[in-house]
Amino acid sequence: MKKLTALLLTCVSFFSLCTACKDSESSTEQPENLIEINSLVENNQTAYSVVLPANASNCLEYAALELQNFVSESTSASLKVITEEKAVYDEQKCYISLGKTTLLDQANFNFDYSTLNGDGFFIKTVGNMVFIDGNLDRSVL
Repeated sequence: MKKLTALLLTCVSFFSLCTACKDSESSTEQPENLIEINSLVENNQTAYSVVLPANASNCLEYAALELQNFVSESTSASLKVITEEKAVYDEQKCYISLGKTTLLDQANFNFDYSTLNGDGFFIKTVGNMVFIDGNLDRSVL
């Protein structure tokens, strides 16, 4: 039950972030680092792949499977899970990077991990790529 609750909270946070720009139509200025959920899955298909570090822990592998299952159950779309060796950094590529991947390093944005408490995590987009990371692998989960 705790795993299901944690998964739902993480997914709600992720999808809330992704749809935030749709909800703020009254504002003339749109946040630059948000993607809309309908660009993640269209017509039950997605161009996105989940990218894991080459040395992904069991926890990160489980996080990728949970994300894959959640998206599949809610949209019927199938997310592929690949390792970073198969991913090429390009802001136009459709990746969801989990953990400290080479893509995260190449994105070259600064994030102060010390601002995260306990199991805190962040979600950031660069182009079409979505990055999810935290201090611990279980933070990503």
